[in-house]
Amino acid sequence: MSRKWTTAVEEDQASEFRDLSASLLYKDGKLADHTVEGWDRLAGSIDTLPDLQEYLTSAFGSILLDRLADGEHHFKSNDQKTNLIAVSYAGCLRLDFSGAFDFSSSNESDTDHSEVDLALLVPQPIWQIGPDGALIWSNAAYQDVRQKAGGDDAAFLSNLPRTPNDRPTRCRVSTDPESWFDVTAKALQGGLTYFATDVTALVHAEKERQGFVQTLGKTFADLSIGLAIFDKQRTLQTFNPALLEMTKLPFAFLSEKPRIEAVLDRLRELQMIPEPKDYDGWREKYSAVEDRARRGTFCENWALPGDQTFRVSGRPHPDGAFALLFEDITSELALTRRFRAEIETAQCVMDTLGDALAVFSQAGTLVLNNRAYDDLWGVKDAVVALREFPSEMAIWQKNTVASPIWIQLRDFIRESGQRKPWFADALLIDGRPLRCHAAPLEGGMTLARFEFGAAVKPVIRKLTAPDPAILARQG
Repeated sequence: MSRKWTTAVEEDQASEFRDLSASLLYKDGKLADHTVEGWDRLAGSIDTLPDLQEYLTSAFGSILLDRLADGEHHFKSNDQKTNLIAVSYAGCLRLDFSGAFDFSSSNESDTDHSEVDLALLVPQPIWQIGPDGALIWSNAAYQDVRQKAGGDDAAFLSNLPRTPNDRPTRCRVSTDPESWFDVTAKALQGGLTYFATDVTALVHAEKERQGFVQTLGKTFADLSIGLAIFDKQRTLQTFNPALLEMTKLPFAFLSEKPRIEAVLDRLRELQMIPEPKDYDGWREKYSAVEDRARRGTFCENWALPGDQTFRVSGRPHPDGAFALLFEDITSELALTRRFRAEIETAQCVMDTLGDALAVFSQAGTLVLNNRAYDDLWGVKDAVVALREFPSEMAIWQKNTVASPIWIQLRDFIRESGQRKPWFADALLIDGRPLRCHAAPLEGGMTLARFEFGAAVKPVIRKLTAPDPAILARQG
């Protein structure tokens, strides 16, 4: 029929049909009723909507009659000669044609129809609205989203750009769970055609990243160590409040994301960095800070005016970024110096004592000893990295007559719980008596004290001493 009708048009026989109205009524996709003009001019063998749709493609382009939303839709042919009013409601579709008809069937129409089929299969939602804002056409992907949103077209339509846009607009769809799409609008046939890309995974990833950054920010805010993170362009990206407090750097300055050279220059102005002897060396030192920080090998103590000391270390990050950590170790160094002074004082006091003293940990490590101990056992000039009880006991056994007291002392040192002071006597190989004392200390440690015993003198009785019994008889 289409070939016959096209032939008639080519033979200039279409004038008698001009301005005549042709109507078709389809129910559930099948032709249910028609006017005389509709049957004569259009129906023919197009008993179903797909057949009619293929027949109309060359004139009206990519319209999908079986996907029209409920309501009235207006179309105009590509040559602006034919008007089409489509009224869809409850599975019924009425089509009213008016004007001059020139629906030629050609290979071009077949191509257009193939393009329509292709649009139907695209996994991204695509749909079209008319000048009145009503939905005209949509593909299967749009219908899937619409179904997940409860069958409500407003899920998309209420938040869409109303004019063509070059940059996508991000829209949220109230599905379960919610979905996000980047939507681009293009002008077509007096209306707008929309193309949507699902970015739900991207939106969720951005939210997770923002949450992670906020968590890091809260964590960094509680750190007592100053933190400055630079990207691979050597620009400051992140810092924490401790850095402001320690370095006195202005917040406005750091918030401008300065480069590392500017940060170090400002630190030098504030006297928060050691002043080098010469400018060239100072600049080289700054370069070393960055290069070594990238390799994770930078760690220095910066002695600052006012007896303040910072430990500055560098840590590498992915993609060439790096972090500088500023730790105030002034109190730590003061405590270390005081502790070292106390140890030296205690050592001097022990060295003034005449008895040999040695302190062992519960594991048997020699913790402390005095000069008298080294003199007694002949280890004054010995250089021993780690002196343990077995090696010390070997020295004692070597310099004394065989005795079981050293085993007893070993057991006393290793014993846990409450202990009572213990002593025993030994004899040096040179004949001098030696008394060994062991006393428990805090933390499971033991104090071993060695002192020389009194010399043993023989007692000689006088054989001529008067006998009390004889004196009694003589009395």
